[in-house]
Amino acid sequence: TSSEACRKVGISRSAYYKYKDSVFNYEEQLTNNIVSVYCILRDEKGVLSSIISRLYELNTNILTINQNIPIDSVATVTFSVRFEHDALSTNVLTEELSKVPGVVEVKIISGE
Repeated sequence: TSSEACRKVGISRSAYYKYKDSVFNYEEQLTNNIVSVYCILRDEKGVLSSIISRLYELNTNILTINQNIPIDSVATVTFSVRFEHDALSTNVLTEELSKVPGVVEVKIISGE
């Protein structure tokens, strides 16, 4: 019963009922809606900044960014973002980032 479970872990029943719907599996919360994206960008001032601005406009949370040194006037960038459930599809994300001036290519490399 819930009373036995509370006694076993050392919490009050009121704390249990207050928080029972707010506790989730750690893995489940962190990996939902995380997408890794690979981009090829022209070696021009402000292109990465424009990408970051567009991600902000799309209500994503940027988790990581990895930019490589430009070779032959292009640079590769990978980043991971998290977005709200059903707020954005990977197709829309790809389309929107492809519209940013200076973006040569956008690919989803992991995620939904």
